[in-house]
Amino acid sequence: MNFSFQIPHAKYGGRHTVTVLPGDGIGPEMLEHVKRIFAFAHVPVDFEVIELDSRDVSEHALDNAIMAIQRNGVALKGNIETKFDNPESKSRNVELRRRLDLFANVLHCVSIPTVKCKHNDLDIVLIRENTEGEYSGLEHESVKGVVESIKKPKHGLTNKTYFLNFNQISKKRLVLRIDGKNTEEYIDRSFEFFAICLLSKSSLASKILLKFNNGMISEFLPGKELTPGEITSRNISKEVKDYGITKKIAIHLASLHKVDIEKIPEISERKPFILNNMQLYYNKVPEKFSKKENQEKFEDYFKTKNVGKDVSELSTVIEEDCRKLFCLGHNDLVIGNLLYDAEEGNVKFIDFEYVEKNFKQADIGNLFTGSVEISTKADYDSGFSPEGKRNFIKMYLEEFGFSGEELEKEVEIWMKEITVFEAAAHLLWSVWALFQAEHSPHDFDFIGYAIHRHKIIEKIAKFAFEYAVANNRNKITAVHKANIQKLGDGLFLKVCREMAQKDYPQIQFESMIVDNASMQLVSRPQQFNNGVMLMPNLYGNIISNIACGLVGGPGLVSGMNIGEKYAVFETGTRNTGTSLAGKDVANPTAFIRAAIDMLRYLEHDNLADKLSDALLEALTVQKLHTSDIGGNCKASELINGVIENLRD
Repeated sequence: MNFSFQIPHAKYGGRHTVTVLPGDGIGPEMLEHVKRIFAFAHVPVDFEVIELDSRDVSEHALDNAIMAIQRNGVALKGNIETKFDNPESKSRNVELRRRLDLFANVLHCVSIPTVKCKHNDLDIVLIRENTEGEYSGLEHESVKGVVESIKKPKHGLTNKTYFLNFNQISKKRLVLRIDGKNTEEYIDRSFEFFAICLLSKSSLASKILLKFNNGMISEFLPGKELTPGEITSRNISKEVKDYGITKKIAIHLASLHKVDIEKIPEISERKPFILNNMQLYYNKVPEKFSKKENQEKFEDYFKTKNVGKDVSELSTVIEEDCRKLFCLGHNDLVIGNLLYDAEEGNVKFIDFEYVEKNFKQADIGNLFTGSVEISTKADYDSGFSPEGKRNFIKMYLEEFGFSGEELEKEVEIWMKEITVFEAAAHLLWSVWALFQAEHSPHDFDFIGYAIHRHKIIEKIAKFAFEYAVANNRNKITAVHKANIQKLGDGLFLKVCREMAQKDYPQIQFESMIVDNASMQLVSRPQQFNNGVMLMPNLYGNIISNIACGLVGGPGLVSGMNIGEKYAVFETGTRNTGTSLAGKDVANPTAFIRAAIDMLRYLEHDNLADKLSDALLEALTVQKLHTSDIGGNCKASELINGVIENLRD
């Protein structure tokens, strides 16, 4: 198995130090099995064991584990349980993948001759994008303001905001906003003022006290800026202590969208924000950037892209395939613009700078993509999960009177449409960043941000093609849902196809809708033999579990999490096996294979082959099968068999 990334150098007489995270459940005993085999085979690897499990939820424990992996470059990991009954507990598995940028998950599902399955001749590699959630809007930056009442005075990347506190003479607190230079070219300040005044009458926006040529003074809305974990109710802070935050956001957004714009011609006759502004922003992207470094960076990435075509095609899909559910939208529901008032126990929206007529679906799609706090790097795992999106839409629609079977049908329609508007949000803010790179006075890497919105798909696609070439795989099958998710999955498919044609003509490329791929994998999996199935994370989660089941189950398949700098090896299916712990019955094959994969990554191919042959002999010749694959031997007996085979 070949890798194109830099391998950690061996140290101390040719030995490698590997970080080991035993994890929960059967993880610690799996590690002991590997230690026995490695010791007997004189494998030149030293284990640095780091205790990271579900019992210690401290940031210190996680930081310690990450530093150890960064120091050693590679890790062998057991699965770590996530406490679902504790909203303050983040998934350690997710945090490791995110913070180490382990963007590719690789599974090799291959049949073992003596393990009876419906299909006994399979050899399939699956590569999935290894992060969840979406990109988001921009990270706000701190400024020095004259405040005592707000812990972190902030402003965005278009204006400057100051929070004024007059505690010495009264309890009145005000917000002073100074509009950014030339922002009137892409923001209708007159309409913004009109809309905010309208919304403030219903307590949906703060009251404007004074409007002047380049800004305004408005009432201060108290509240804590909600974090990504709080917006999604995944990780509620002690400061908030409200586990119904997500529902309150859905209800508050529904209240905003209930404003009857059809009776207000100043709003109803305007063009939808997403359609108008995507084109507006694109038209303002300069033919050539005045700063040399911006031009070079732009050409380096966007030279072969056709952003104008993307804008046009996306607009056509929205106009032709999406329902015209118009509202007065906030259109900038990103981190920093959602507050929680603990005293009143409610949610508030601030910064209505982009308020405009829009599709309801677009406002929610922007919330989903903006619920992750980033600058030019994405925190892929802290936003809304697919199930979280479904629940949010359901709570939102309930505010419009949907219930029962009608509600379920409407949710399904929304789930299909929302992916289009999530893709639209990415493209909207990408072209926004491109023209801001030329016109904004703020010190921010706008070109880098625009590139980042495009780059993740190319990253995982290139990894898959390089893997196929290096490991003599002759075909790549891109698994997608572009027939429904025309923009998100459509872009994924487009990037893969163009990369195949341009850079990898020797690799046979095909695409398959995920529904059909699931059926084909169960009925005729041999068609994927000697190839690679490439897919986004969500589909990968489903397809990889099906594939593992086809070759005998979770106890047999290993998994690799690969990044540009680090690699973490674990079992292919991410469960802890807690119910099997301490009984000497859990199949160690998957964990042993993960350790063998790690040896190949460290370029100890001869040792890896030796261990792999010994394991295969134990399974096929001696037929040392644990109960999960139809046998009755103990895990320790399988390990003894492997060691005996190494002795011969």
